Amino acid sequence: MSSSLLVFLATVSLVVSLARCQLTVIGTGISNSTVDVAVFEIGVFTNGTSVFDVVDTNSKTSQAVIQAVLNAGIPNSDLKTTFINLYPMTNSEGVISEWQMTNMLTVTSPIPLLPQVLQAALLAGANRIQGVQFQSRDYSPALIAARALAVADAQVKAANLATLSKKTLGNLLAVSEPPTTTTKVQYDYSSAYSITTPPIAPGSLSVEVNVQMVFALV
Repeated sequence: MSSSLLVFLATVSLVVSLARCQLTVIGTGISNSTVDVAVFEIGVFTNGTSVFDVVDTNSKTSQAVIQAVLNAGIPNSDLKTTFINLYPMTNSEGVISEWQMTNMLTVTSPIPLLPQVLQAALLAGANRIQGVQFQSRDYSPALIAARALAVADAQVKAANLATLSKKTLGNLLAVSEPPTTTTKVQYDYSSAYSITTPPIAPGSLSVEVNVQMVFALV
């Protein structure tokens, strides 16, 4: 066997040996973020036998709702029409018996303004509220804090596993953040909305980060 082949085989053996002396751990960090906005859909449902009356009534009421939301302090940039539907209902003989129209608006509201925004919209004629989500306009501080906690968690796990394996934890070889960062919104949101005082409980929002770290074992 040639000397060059022996050197090649020895190098391959060394690489394999080094690869086996690695420890990969995943650390998890969770940090709370301030809930400062609510995103929800609010709209108007209208039905009747005349398509023209239904469209006219729904359009006027929807415009009144939009104006009421604007007057309550929500800027135009935080309003978006997301759904308009006009649909005929038929009877058993296939004849149109009535028309139904729905116009939905997505609103992004600061939490302090939410009760008065809902109240204003309902008083203006809105009769649909759905999909309320409590969010944060800026997740960056929570992400940074969660990432630091994830790294610390990975380091503790690595040290513990190295000790249990009767090895010494070596240098950090690689670190990555898998695409598994999630945002969890937890809230307790109870009872129907009241025209006078809508009950709002935005609860807590947490940001979770996972970090993968690879260490040498010696």
